Amino acid sequence: MKPMVVLIGLLLFIALACGSSDEAQSGPDTASKLSAASHNEQGVELGDEQGQFAAAIIEFDKAIELDANYADAYYNRGNTYLDLGNYTQAVADFDKAIELDPNDGQAYYHRGSAYISLDDYNRAVADFGKAIELNPDYAAAYINRGRAYANLGNYDRAITDSDKAIELNPDDAGAYHNRGTIYFILNEPERALADFDKAIELNPNRADAYNNRAFVNYDLGRIDLAIADLKEAATLTIDPLLKASIEERIKEWESQ
Repeated sequence: MKPMVVLIGLLLFIALACGSSDEAQSGPDTASKLSAASHNEQGVELGDEQGQFAAAIIEFDKAIELDANYADAYYNRGNTYLDLGNYTQAVADFDKAIELDPNDGQAYYHRGSAYISLDDYNRAVADFGKAIELNPDYAAAYINRGRAYANLGNYDRAITDSDKAIELNPDDAGAYHNRGTIYFILNEPERALADFDKAIELNPNRADAYNNRAFVNYDLGRIDLAIADLKEAATLTIDPLLKASIEERIKEWESQ
């Protein structure tokens, strides 16, 4: 009978080994998930609160290494790549976050933002649309879908989205600024001026609103007001190249 006992013992060992293998393949254990969550939280703190984006990426990498199905870690790493200007990598991370959690409206929204930066406006429109489908009160998604529509030359839809964004959040300077820009393109200077005025009222530190209002005033023959707006835009602008460009235009207009 001993051979039978050995055989049974062998079968039992194989069964246990297979069970252990299945368990190992089922995913990370609780300790690994907790550790992954800790790295994810550290990454958010480093990126969002301290602006240490490269260090944040390392923490998100560790979180994903510990839990390959951690949707939030992919989402947060994607946002960090956005901050770093690595839009292609950001899209890849948002792809994975959406694969793992297809009902995350913010992942669609931020992937849409990456597509805008990549000049892929049709995909941006689709992603902002999905974000709005998941959250019909997502004002920022309307604002940015409006931007994408404007870049596609679909100004009617761009204005409709800006109108909706303002309805949802009447204190958002960006919505007024975007709509004002579209009105300027459509040669409706009075409407454009009203929207830029409102954007500046809501956020007096928007250099782009002063810059764009300057062009409206210039076209309306209000040269002094246009120059004053450009000077304010130059004061508020951080980008040295853009600042130099504005200052050059000030000289040009003052010489007329």
